[in-house]
Amino acid sequence: MTEVVEILRQYALQSIMFSLPAIDKRAAERLLSIHLEPRYFPMPIMDTAIGERLIDWCRGEESIAAADNFLVFENTKSITGIARVLARTHINRQGVGAVTRGAQWPAQSPRVVQLFEFASTEEDLRSWLDFDSMVGAWLQLGLRYRDATAGADRNFDQGDIDSLKALAKLTPRQALNLTAREVPGVTKLAWAKVVLGLYTGLVYLERRYRFDASHVWHTLDMARTAIEVDALWRDAQKCITEFGHRLAPSFFADLGCQQFVKADTHVSDVTKAALNLKREVAAQECIDFVRHLAADVGCSPRGIDKLIYFACSGKFYLAGVKPKKSSADMHKRLLLNELRRGRTPRCN
Repeated sequence: MTEVVEILRQYALQSIMFSLPAIDKRAAERLLSIHLEPRYFPMPIMDTAIGERLIDWCRGEESIAAADNFLVFENTKSITGIARVLARTHINRQGVGAVTRGAQWPAQSPRVVQLFEFASTEEDLRSWLDFDSMVGAWLQLGLRYRDATAGADRNFDQGDIDSLKALAKLTPRQALNLTAREVPGVTKLAWAKVVLGLYTGLVYLERRYRFDASHVWHTLDMARTAIEVDALWRDAQKCITEFGHRLAPSFFADLGCQQFVKADTHVSDVTKAALNLKREVAAQECIDFVRHLAADVGCSPRGIDKLIYFACSGKFYLAGVKPKKSSADMHKRLLLNELRRGRTPRCN
């Protein structure tokens, strides 16, 4: 198992050096290390200037602690920060392009994150437990940016407005119980997924954790076994609309909790290749595989999860590194072949 981790690490480094040919191996190792630093696991707040500053950091001699001065993350120790991560988790997925279109960083789409301007206090956020209040705030945001001059990432077109108006007709009971596809009159299904996902998520935070961030973290800290960790994300999956076996654990992982694994396509593909399986693998099988890797090398499951993502995708989000899809796909195919053969590549 340790060989698998080394292959992943070497491919992650190769990907960095391919995307950033002006940096050397030492700088690439620093960039990888900062992406794998546990205190930087919460969902980041991205900015182009931050990415440029981080690349300068990689080339220099500053300690990793110096990055605290310029890297920015969601404040997941507050209930507002937890709610923001919940909302952003719902757009960090496939099938919501109508909501995230035009955004430089889709998981930071202004059509979603700017909603929180209407919840500047915890009391304001709590008011969104009333479905009409939450949708009303979203409509207000949509009408503010209805004009096309608002910019491609902010503009709400007529289909967006119509979809929000259709959602506004739901009763709170319907909002809690209908699936996104069951909402009548929605012209853009993505809006139903995101709006119902956020609303049911807020209700979940109230019912399970009394809308109290310290209660959320106490519960997470007390989940020390695999069974206890899995029980938490399965409960969230059951309570929150549009949360599947990938998004539910991803939500907790993006809060910065190191015990959760997002069983996405990359994790699934690596599991199959490393175990030389011809069949499809279930989400739980992937999660257990990542846990075994983590235990063998003495790190957290989330750390291995992230390493798999970097090695397979070539995306190093804190630095704004994103290779062309064709290059990333080719790189991933080579990686999976190495895992099947169990050979560790050299990084010059």
